[in-house]
Amino acid sequence: MSRSAVPLRPPRWSLILLIGVMMAQTALNLFWLPTSGQSGQLAVPYMLNRGLTLYDTAVENRAPASALILAAAYQLSPLSEVETLRLIDLAVTLALTMGVFAAAFQLTANALCAAAGIGFWFWFEPVYANLLFYFDTLIGGLLLSAALLWLALERRTHSRGAPHWIAPLLVGLVIGCAPLVKQHGWAVVGMGGLWMLAFGGWRRALIYTVGALVLPVAALVTAAAGGVLDQYLFWTWGSNLSSVRPGSPLTGEFVRKFGLTALFVPAFALLSLKQPKRRTWWLVILLWVGACATLIPNFGEIYVMAGLPLLAVMSGCAIGETARTIAHPPRTVDARDLTLMGIAFGIALLWGWTGIAAYVPNPVGRAAVLAYDEFRPVADRLTALRSPGDTLFMLPQFDGSSQLHLLTAMDPPGLWLNTHSWFLIAPGMIDRLLSAWAENPPDWIVYFPELIVQSQPYSDPLTTFMQAHYAPVETIPNIPYNGDAVIYQRVSEPLHGTLSNP
Repeated sequence: MSRSAVPLRPPRWSLILLIGVMMAQTALNLFWLPTSGQSGQLAVPYMLNRGLTLYDTAVENRAPASALILAAAYQLSPLSEVETLRLIDLAVTLALTMGVFAAAFQLTANALCAAAGIGFWFWFEPVYANLLFYFDTLIGGLLLSAALLWLALERRTHSRGAPHWIAPLLVGLVIGCAPLVKQHGWAVVGMGGLWMLAFGGWRRALIYTVGALVLPVAALVTAAAGGVLDQYLFWTWGSNLSSVRPGSPLTGEFVRKFGLTALFVPAFALLSLKQPKRRTWWLVILLWVGACATLIPNFGEIYVMAGLPLLAVMSGCAIGETARTIAHPPRTVDARDLTLMGIAFGIALLWGWTGIAAYVPNPVGRAAVLAYDEFRPVADRLTALRSPGDTLFMLPQFDGSSQLHLLTAMDPPGLWLNTHSWFLIAPGMIDRLLSAWAENPPDWIVYFPELIVQSQPYSDPLTTFMQAHYAPVETIPNIPYNGDAVIYQRVSEPLHGTLSNP
């Protein structure tokens, strides 16, 4: 089909289906499916709005974009942080649904492809997106936006004679945002450059590279102007490359899920060979390959989200194009037809089995905000015990327990950091924290005995400090996913200048 023959608008039935899917997603996200509020979505933006500095007094080992965006959103929103996050999560889900629909339709001019794409996205998004406004999901949105932008600019170039340098420059700017969302985004930048060189020539590849470097260079300049360039480089690169952080091993269960989800990528690649827009089809393939870099070194489900929107587009195109080919079945059914129908039925069963688990209620309850709602009993007790101006720290302070700062409106004692071992092992980090506590110790510490083993032996000096200057007040038992929580109150002042890491 020629470009001029591609319809600009999908048929009405497909738009009705799109609206129906979005309405279902809205209801499910607000009233059934859980979401998650890890430290990068709640605690870190909260700390920034309380005056802490990213990579200095608020220690984070990931790229800055999502924390800065959420901090600004929380400042502007009249709602609480968690309510704002839930609405942002819903907006991201719906925006990606529309993007998948548009990309699949623009690539094929086949409404069946668009319908299959959003069906795939609707079913698999809850499987992988226990976090939504998260690093990997944002990369997925950027890559989908880059593909849509290229399709739009390509059509404009051929219809109106727009300058050929605009498309690679703007696509480079969009994909160049990915490293600011997560360090793995550089793999995506590289795959985009490889595609541009293969299909556009070295001039377009050079223009694309300039566009992709604009925002990362601007981030370096901004960090240097704020006096945190060395910390920014260390925590986003040096720490991650040299720390003792263990990766999540590749398991058979993950291979099963990911293999089922990516089942139609080979079919999409084969179909691209016969498409007039095959170079854009290969842009989608290569960007998805780059997005798979987020799985290294942690083969966790949330990291699939970087490529899931494009995976939905590819699967939708493959399913829809195949359905159009066999739209007129033969009058007689032979063994080959029965085999194909059997394979399709088997795939449907496996997809159904994989997706249905997302709808099973979790221990915190339906529509819960995980890594937040389970800490409400601890927060309620702390709020009853605290005095105005009291400060708080958690041992260990992980992605979940950090939300107690928001739940209690209690700040950390001047320095906030995650106490996983790969943070504490950083040169001078424990001494820096102990020195800060010598001057300004936290008034309260919430201690999780079952979790502390994950940060030992690096957290031992902090536990020793707690045992020397704090007394247990109360134990809140059986916090889901965390075990017992013991509330400690400060009973003595440390001797200034004498604390050190043994």
